[in-house]
Amino acid sequence: MNMRSTIEKLLGRYGRAVTVFKGEESLEFQAFFHHTGSKDWHNMEKAYSKLGQIPRGQYLVIAPVWANLKMGDKLQCGDRRFVIRRVESESLGNEELYSWALCVELGREDVWPI
Repeated sequence: MNMRSTIEKLLGRYGRAVTVFKGEESLEFQAFFHHTGSKDWHNMEKAYSKLGQIPRGQYLVIAPVWANLKMGDKLQCGDRRFVIRRVESESLGNEELYSWALCVELGREDVWPI
């Protein structure tokens, strides 16, 4: 078993169900989804909409390479929605092992097709 399949097995067993929306298409996969807890303005500055405070902060997503995440893609994890701001992949030699993405939660007023 190679490293990439080991990581995909771990994601499949311990990850959360995440759906990525790319235009009219969607794809579900298992990923690690984690709040970064950073102390930058994303977490410190409060923002409000007509419905109340908008949650702030960045989230880290570790996903299988085949999910093909791109900047601007929309994610759904449970009943929460996010937009990807940055994506990179990690490699060992010439083999891509997994992708990681930073994303921010969308406010309740954001509308996009599900």
